[in-house]
Amino acid sequence: MTELREQVTLVHWSRETVASEEQILALAKQTFEANNAALMQVLAKDRQLLQEREATLRDMTLAAYRETGSKKPGPGVAIRVVTRLEYDADKALEWARAHDAALMLDRKAFEGIAKSGSIGPDIVKRYEDATATIATELGAALREATV
Repeated sequence: MTELREQVTLVHWSRETVASEEQILALAKQTFEANNAALMQVLAKDRQLLQEREATLRDMTLAAYRETGSKKPGPGVAIRVVTRLEYDADKALEWARAHDAALMLDRKAFEGIAKSGSIGPDIVKRYEDATATIATELGAALREATV
């Protein structure tokens, strides 16, 4: 039990150290942002302008592709053609069952059903697994243990 208490104390002090360091870093970030607010505003405006210009370039590239059929209508721009699919999920599942292909177990749904006890032990084995937890506030736990 002494070793366990010592480890609780070590974790408590490590948490305190990390929390303190996180506060110092947060203050440093605030100071940095305050000292560089003007630059950050310029950067935000320039990022917005870049996004707008890139969108315009994409639109122009697509227009040139539609007009010429060229997948490389200009320097530094190209067209990538990808096949996209649209389908009714029920019809797709029906096809998959009929062809015994593309079937996959929905583990989350299956486990939800299994946990409710609806699936017998011949298919699902149930067992309990112990997991250790650590209190968020170890200082209070240490103080309580001392009393």
